[in-house]
Amino acid sequence: MEDVIAALIAAALVGVLALFFQKTGTGRALRAVADDHQAAQSIGIPLGRIWVIVWSVAGIVALVAGVIWGSKLGVQFSLQLIALKALPVVILGGFTSIPGAIVGGLIIGLGEKTGQYKTTYEADQQLFPILQDRVFVIAVIAVAFAVVPLVASEYLLRAILVPFLILALAAIGLNVLVGYCGQVSLGTGGFMAVGAYAAYNLAVRVPDLNLLVVFVLAGLAATVVGVLFGLPSLRIKGFYLAVATLAAQFFLDWAFARIKWFTHDSSSGSVSAPPLAIFGWLVDTPVDKYLLVLGFVCVFALAARNLVRGAIGRSWMAMRDMDVAAEVIGIRPLYAKVTAFAVSSFFVGLAGALWAFVYLGAWEPLAFDVNRSFQLLFMVIIGGLGSILGSFLGAAFIVILPLALNQLPGWLGIPMSTALISHIEFMLFGSLIVFFLVVEPHGLARLWAVGKEKLRLWPFPH
Repeated sequence: MEDVIAALIAAALVGVLALFFQKTGTGRALRAVADDHQAAQSIGIPLGRIWVIVWSVAGIVALVAGVIWGSKLGVQFSLQLIALKALPVVILGGFTSIPGAIVGGLIIGLGEKTGQYKTTYEADQQLFPILQDRVFVIAVIAVAFAVVPLVASEYLLRAILVPFLILALAAIGLNVLVGYCGQVSLGTGGFMAVGAYAAYNLAVRVPDLNLLVVFVLAGLAATVVGVLFGLPSLRIKGFYLAVATLAAQFFLDWAFARIKWFTHDSSSGSVSAPPLAIFGWLVDTPVDKYLLVLGFVCVFALAARNLVRGAIGRSWMAMRDMDVAAEVIGIRPLYAKVTAFAVSSFFVGLAGALWAFVYLGAWEPLAFDVNRSFQLLFMVIIGGLGSILGSFLGAAFIVILPLALNQLPGWLGIPMSTALISHIEFMLFGSLIVFFLVVEPHGLARLWAVGKEKLRLWPFPH
């Protein structure tokens, strides 16, 4: 009831002021002085009396507003600062318009009530500090778990969503190394192969081992290998490190193709994953495989998000931005670079195990050759360096683009050979990489952030 009375008093006061300015001679004289006081004085309007009236009316209005405010929120010594809020109100609504002032007050009031202000470091460092982001992420996860399995076709699950999720997980791992720590790697495909063959040998040689444990141990095996090949990063960087990791890729390709122990003495070099069973639940349908992969991706994407926000993530970014300055302020290069290689290799190795067991089912070393390394690097560049979201956007782009190009001849009614479509795909990838490196180095993630910010600030995007 008090709110209603306060609103009625304020509305009545605004109405009285509007009538005063529009219908009385004094009000019209006041408006004339506001427009041009010299011209008003030349036609006989007494400026002294008008100034007295202006200050008197302003004082009365301020008195009534202060009484209403104090009755609602209490009297404080800092109450005079409330008057500063009138400035943005009249700027938005106009200095000479009462209706505009009303609209400006509504905009400021709604902004205060719906805006999100951080008053502590803890609130500012939340996983998703903006309410809209939290709601959006929860909604996406809920739809992915509850709705997609019910409505998605078998083709959509098997050919699009499962590879997208696994490649997104691998891209997150590579982004930790390249985007957050600034260490170039061209051996990601080889580390995926380590995870795949480690999982295969664990599942075959220790058949009673739980499949979830197999996947985690496969990631740890890739971690060990990644750390070993990451040690040269302590001495070299840039192009030389890229060549070193590329050498690791070729060495791992050779090892898995030539050393028969990894393939369990397979004469052809190809291996098949054993049946997927977790706690007696046979994972054999597209929906089951999709849910399994989705669970892994959600858990480790959130883990990566927390890592890059913590102390270890800040040390990675310091090494990326200026390694000499980072060392001066006490960050240990050995610790930062080795942990980046370790975390990255774990994610990539886990993705390799999922790619082999869940998506491929049967594979050979060529499934993880250098082309896979470049594909993941393209995802990170197009999606956005130093962005978890960018890893998902880049993976979605890389997975969807070839499918769209394959459908392009039918859409255009123009016959195209498979070889021509493949050439177009390479041309597009190359052009897009150059475009993002030159125009927007932070990739699709930055474009998404800019669009989201403009939407939040609309209709005042500037």
